[in-house]
Amino acid sequence: MRRGLLPLIAGAIVAVVGAVMLVVGLALLASTLRFTASAEHADGRIVSVQPETTVRRDSDGTRRHTTSWYPTVEFETAKGESLSFQTSVGREQGAYEVGETLPVAYDPSDPRDARIATFGALYVLPIVFGGLGVVLTPVGAVLLVVGVRSLRFRDWLLRHGERAQGEVTYVGRDRSVRINGRRPFIVRARFQVPLRGESYVAVSDYLWNDPSPALDSQANVTVLFDPKKPKRCVVELPPGVSGSTSARG
Repeated sequence: MRRGLLPLIAGAIVAVVGAVMLVVGLALLASTLRFTASAEHADGRIVSVQPETTVRRDSDGTRRHTTSWYPTVEFETAKGESLSFQTSVGREQGAYEVGETLPVAYDPSDPRDARIATFGALYVLPIVFGGLGVVLTPVGAVLLVVGVRSLRFRDWLLRHGERAQGEVTYVGRDRSVRINGRRPFIVRARFQVPLRGESYVAVSDYLWNDPSPALDSQANVTVLFDPKKPKRCVVELPPGVSGSTSARG
């Protein structure tokens, strides 16, 4: 896998998720503002608190249990009708107590559409979704730009870069990267810029198969580099390396 593809794919995913969250957050905010603009208010009392446990798995397979507590609130409308509702947003244990009084907002045309009328209860979802959207969307955009520039630079190297022989110094997994739970293989090689004697280290694209068998008989590999900025370089792997995407690909 070309290195530029990783930020490109990640950026696309993050940007899409961020944009969706931003749209959802704005939609929730608009809905909440419409609701509060016409809502009537009453004093509510918590009559029960019910726990709800969710289970999720971490990336290492560990099961995590999270319990949230959802209060049922009873209130009386302006017409004297007694109603109750359970909130859709849970909180940690102890946040709500039976018998506690809370402000309630309800739709006069449909009193069963009622909510706790505190700022946190009304706006927590718009803030969470909108906030994540505001953060993730530009992060995704930056990753997209990085990925596109990286791929364009690779194409530029093929047309205008210079080649040198590099000595293989490392063949193994890249411990700094994890893709779909796997750490890809890489090849590092040290090379010198011809006629200048400057020494640099180049790294290959990501490989899904161990390239060691194909490189056992090779102490050197070809390196592509920018003659003006030799630090901008990449190992050009031979076609025989299984699973590789060389600079020529």
